[in-house]
Amino acid sequence: MTASLDEWIRAIGPLVTMTQSAREALALMDRYEVNEIAVANLYHQPLAFIVRDDLDELRCSAPESWVFTRCSALLRRPRYYLRTDSTLEDAVAFFGEHGVRPTVVVSDIGYVGALYSEDVLKDHLPVSGASASFAETC
Repeated sequence: MTASLDEWIRAIGPLVTMTQSAREALALMDRYEVNEIAVANLYHQPLAFIVRDDLDELRCSAPESWVFTRCSALLRRPRYYLRTDSTLEDAVAFFGEHGVRPTVVVSDIGYVGALYSEDVLKDHLPVSGASASFAETC
């Protein structure tokens, strides 16, 4: 029998809109002491997550201008979602293929929450998102 993801789907935490800056995303991560933040469209529907590693990479590649980068530019394309009818085995395969990071979970009527990889996959795959300080990454 396959395990359902229902018990691991959580509410989406801090949220920025796609038009907000990378600096604002980092400030919210620091304020809420999290390593990820959801990025929403202009209708406040979550699209995907960015993680500290994304911001560290941006700061290293564009140290003079990273603060002006919009969150939408940091979203991976194409965006992938897990569905409410996905199983734990589906999630492990999904993260193996697309990378281990928080993921929006959707149903036929819209988003329902998020699967935070550390909740489920810590025994299966290493979790992305927690990084060293800026000085250590560049």
